[in-house]
Amino acid sequence: MGQEMKEKKNSLEESCQCGEGYHEHSCGCSGGTEESTCGHGFDSHQHSSFTSVYSREQEKKKHLKGDELLRYRDLEIFNGVETENLNALLYCMKSYVRSYKKGEIVHLEEKNEQHVGVVLQGSIHMLKTDVWGNETLLTYMNEGEIFGETFGNNTAAGEYVSFVAASKAEVLFISFQKAIHVCKNRCAFHFRLIENLFDLIGKKNIQLMEKIEVTSRSSLREKILAYLSLQAQKQKSKYIELGLSRTDMAQFLCTNRSAMTRELSQLKDEGIIDFDRNTFILKQ
Repeated sequence: MGQEMKEKKNSLEESCQCGEGYHEHSCGCSGGTEESTCGHGFDSHQHSSFTSVYSREQEKKKHLKGDELLRYRDLEIFNGVETENLNALLYCMKSYVRSYKKGEIVHLEEKNEQHVGVVLQGSIHMLKTDVWGNETLLTYMNEGEIFGETFGNNTAAGEYVSFVAASKAEVLFISFQKAIHVCKNRCAFHFRLIENLFDLIGKKNIQLMEKIEVTSRSSLREKILAYLSLQAQKQKSKYIELGLSRTDMAQFLCTNRSAMTRELSQLKDEGIIDFDRNTFILKQ
């Protein structure tokens, strides 16, 4: 029996293509909640028994071969990573998934380790609050986009900004340190993850530059038109769908909702734009 258990353990460790062996990993999940699971379904408080670890690992592998694994495969951060390598990669990254209600704060730190978030569902807002309690929407992340990468080496991120679920949301977290440091086996798919991560960081920087471009305009009208123009360019159409509510849009433009609503109505009356809820048409 002891020899059989040893053979199973060796087989399981060899299956981890990052060379560390599943039993040697520590879990990045919080444990104890239904909404928080690591990439391989391990609870951090249940690693004592090899048999239970093995059975849960096999069960999670079956699950990840279905809809969940397909969903992860389509994320931009995993571009170029073969489907059969996703199990090992998610585990090596100490990944876990957590769900949030609208308005709930998203924390990047787990067990004194910083993580990068990948939006699986919904939208996440990055907010800055001044000493008077006024909030500014710096940027927002939709499905497939990352957040928290700027604060990967800074445990005091909460002092600068906060991340809030703008709607019902689901987030995949991966360890920042595990993501940027290649494992001892120098797996090809780990290198690909690093490349994808830096590509997404570059896109995030462009988003912040766009924010500066919009808010640096001298008048509210110019800010609105600059923002709509950017969205039209991204969507490659004069018929555009905005992902922000009126309140969020006003916050993003650094103005109040009443003033923005009046300016939008004026632009509509002048025939420059037309809109119905979040659908806009640029006429001129």
